[in-house]
Formats: sequence, structure tokens, C-alpha cells
Amino acid sequence: MRTLFPTLTILIILVIIASCGGGESVDVADHATQVQAWQADRLSGLTAERGWLTLIGLYWLEAGENRVGTAEGDMVRFDPKYAPGGLCSLFLEERDGSPAVRLVPLPEAGLMVNGEPATEQILATDADAEPDILSVGELEFFVIRREDRFGVRAKHPQAATALSFTGLEYYPIDPKWRIEGTFVPYDQPKSILIPSVIGTSSESLVPGEVRFEIDGEKCTLLPLSGGLDDPTWFYVFRDGTSGHGTYPSGRFLVSDAAVDGKVILDFNRAYNPPCAFTPYATCPLPPRENWLTPAVEAGEKNYSQH
Repeated sequence: MRTLFPTLTILIILVIIASCGGGESVDVADHATQVQAWQADRLSGLTAERGWLTLIGLYWLEAGENRVGTAEGDMVRFDPKYAPGGLCSLFLEERDGSPAVRLVPLPEAGLMVNGEPATEQILATDADAEPDILSVGELEFFVIRREDRFGVRAKHPQAATALSFTGLEYYPIDPKWRIEGTFVPYDQPKSILIPSVIGTSSESLVPGEVRFEIDGEKCTLLPLSGGLDDPTWFYVFRDGTSGHGTYPSGRFLVSDAAVDGKVILDFNRAYNPPCAFTPYATCPLPPRENWLTPAVEAGEKNYSQH
């Protein structure tokens, strides 16, 4: 006697599948819903009032005085549509044996620092806990530090990149790309140098490596931030789609930290670095250890407007 399976039972079987790397099963519909929610959060963050799309400039400071305003000859020169005129001077100088940036505001400029009227002071940079935010009208700017270089990054909600933004494009969501990897810790975290698009490098402590397979090919990724006790890990990687559908320099990925030696890498959540949208970012580049040979046709595609 033939056994007939109800159509509903067959559908249930079809939508419960194992992830590409083996391990726990995933419900296709639930997984798609979760990735779609992540995509919505990603879009919201990117298009936020002071998000990456609002950058209007990155200006590197020189030793001594750097005038900030809209006049010809100003070291930090804003487009007049963003700033009312001269704003301040920023002095890059030595303080107690270390480089620092001193603000001297122009009294008539109406400049604010963290929402309060500006006074002469040493400015915190993005290398500190929080940078001091200078503002006038809708213009905001602050000091960034990259190794021994100091710069000014500026934002405005009417930035051309924000006004011309056309949205994000993704590969179809596919649970195949939700891969379970095995975390192999090092005896001691290793320090590696992470290059950047501006030619600087930063040090990152790597707790170990995540090993997994893509279509039978063995792969490895190094989490570049987050220690063993941190809840999430961050990766910068490139793959066979880099420059062929995705951003040429690579993409970012975040995962939960390892649990019982296992890590879930969901490449459906791979996303572009800020440099895919603006020339005023200083993005890290993937170390050679994070170059994957297979084409990861998942996650965010290249942004065509930049």
C-alpha cells in the first residue's frame, strides 16, 4: 500500500533545512524575516540624520594654525551653502609631550561645542571615548585621529550623497549562506595590522580563527575586533564577488561570538563599508588572511552611485 504524504507535510520538510556548513537547522521563512528586519535596520542607520551619507568633507590638519571657514586659503574650507563664513582656528600642537588640537573660536561665528557656546579648549577626538562635536546651524564637524594624523570630518543633512541616495541592493536571501563555523582559539590573542584606504594601519587583537566550508572548499576568517568575552565579533573580508558585483575593497560582517566552539556566519548580512558611499571615510581593508576564494553571492551588492 502506498503511503501518501499530505502536501502540508512536504512543504514543512522543504522549508526546514540545514545551514551550508552543517549544524543547527533553520526555518527558511523565519530566517528570511530576520534578515529582512536586519536590512531595514541597516537602511535606517545608513540614512540617519547624521549617518555616513551626510559626510561633506575630510580635511587633514597641518602643524600650527588651521583656519576653518569658507574663505579661499582656509585649511578647512566648507562650501558656503553649508557654513556662514569664518568659524574658528584649530591649532595642531604639542601638549604635555603629545599632539593635541586646540580650538580658538571666532566670537561672532556662533560656533557651538557639544551644544554649548564654544570657548578656547583642547578638543577630544574620535580616538577618545567621544569626540567633541562642533556645530553651527545644521553643519557638524569633529576631529578624527589616524595614527599620527589629525583631520576634520564634517557632516550636513543636505549632503549630495544623502540627497542622491538610491537605496541598497541585495542578493536574494538564501539560508545556504548561513554557515556554521568552528572557532579555533589561539593560545594567546595575536596582534595583526589592519590596513586602511588612506594608507594608515591599526592594530587588532585576534582571539583565534573561524573555520568553515563553502561548497566543499575550506575557508578561514579572522575576527578583527571583539575578545573572547565580547558578545559580537567583527570581520572585514573580500571574496570572489569583490569588484564583480560587490564593493571591490571588500565587505563587513558581524557575528555572535563563539558558543561551545561554534560560530554562525550569516553572509546574507554582509554589508558595504562606508567607503562604498562616500570618499570621506577611512575604512579598514581586509587582511590577506580574510581573502576568500569562493564567490559569496549573498548580502549587500556594490552601490552604483559611488
